[in-house]
Amino acid sequence: MEYTRFIIFLLTIVFVFFGLIILAFILYHVAKTVSIKRLGYKRYFSKEGVYANEPVELIEELSNHSIFPMFLVDVETHITSQIFLKGAVARDEVNQYFISRFSFIPPFTSITRTHEAKALKRGFYQLESARIHFAKMELDVSSVASLHVYPKPVSIETARSLNKILQYDSPSHFPILTDPFLVRGIREFATGDRLHNINFKASARHQKFLVNETEYLLGRRLQIYLNFQVGEKMIRLSDYNYYMEQALEHIAYLIYEASSHGYEVGFSCNARMVNGDHYLRFKKNNSPDYYTSLLSMLSEIRMVAGNSFASIINMDLKEGICDSEIFLFSFYLDDVISDQISSLRQMGNSLEFIPINEHMQA
Repeated sequence: MEYTRFIIFLLTIVFVFFGLIILAFILYHVAKTVSIKRLGYKRYFSKEGVYANEPVELIEELSNHSIFPMFLVDVETHITSQIFLKGAVARDEVNQYFISRFSFIPPFTSITRTHEAKALKRGFYQLESARIHFAKMELDVSSVASLHVYPKPVSIETARSLNKILQYDSPSHFPILTDPFLVRGIREFATGDRLHNINFKASARHQKFLVNETEYLLGRRLQIYLNFQVGEKMIRLSDYNYYMEQALEHIAYLIYEASSHGYEVGFSCNARMVNGDHYLRFKKNNSPDYYTSLLSMLSEIRMVAGNSFASIINMDLKEGICDSEIFLFSFYLDDVISDQISSLRQMGNSLEFIPINEHMQA
C-alpha cells in the first residue's frame, strides 16, 4: 500500500513537472509571439541633407509595447555603401549589411541608438524596410529613412574662379555687376583681377598687392543651364560621371553665392530624376529656403540625359526670359544651341558659356 502511494506521488510530481514545462513553453511561445508583434521600430537620419563627405548619424528607436521583457533583439538592415556606416558586418561596392543588437528591452520602454555614418557621394538615398530577429522569429517592418546628399563644396581656388565669373563685365546692357562702394573684405591679388580694385594703402602696409572684394549689385537675376547631352563627342561613362559631378558642384556654389546675396536664381537641366521626370526646372525666386530646396533636387539628379537640351531652353524662350544673366554649362555647342543663344541675347540677356571638360577644377 505504501509502495503504491509512493508511486502515485512520484507520478504526480512527474506530471506536474512536465505540465509546468509545457505551460512554460506555451507561455514562452505566446510571450515571444505577442512581444514581436508589439514591437515598434523607426529610424531616421540626424539631418535631412548633408554635403558629400560630411558626417551624419543614423538614429534607431525600438519600442517594446508588451508586458513582457525582451532579450537579444537584432535589427538587420541593408544600406548603400555610399553612406559609410561604422560597424557594418559586411560591405561591398554596392551595399552594407548591418546588425544592431538590443540586449534588453523592458516592458513599455523605448530605446534610442545612434550610429555614426558618413555620406560619401551625391545622391538621394532611402531605406525602406528592416528585419527584426527575436527568439528565432523574424519580422519585416516598414521603416522609411531618407537622406539627400548634396554636391560637395568646391575648393577655395575654384570658389575664387567662380566668383570672377559672377563679377565679370557683362557685354550686354548691364552696366556693372559689382558695387565699388560696398567692400566686404580684402584678399591677395590674383590673375584676372582688375587694377582699379587694388587697395594701395593695404598693399603698402603688408608689402604685397591686395585687392578689395566688392559686394555684388542687388536685384540681379541669374539663370543657369546644365546640358547632360554630349553631342557627337565620345566619352567614357566614368569620365562623363566625373565631369558632370564637377559641374553640379560648380553650379551649387554659384547658386549659393547668388542666393546668399539675395539674387533671384533659376536653374534648368535635361537630366532624368529619381522620381522619373526627364528634366529639372527651378524658376527664379529669392525665398529663404530656395537654396536648400534646390540642393535637395540636385541630389536627386541621375547621370542620364532626359529631354533634349534645346527643349529646355525653349521653355524659357516661350516665356520671354529677359534681363537675366545666363550661365550655360555644356560639353558642346551646336548650331541649334548657338541659334538659341542668339535669341536669348536678342531678348536682353547676357550669356556666359562654361565648357564641361577636363580643365574644370575640382
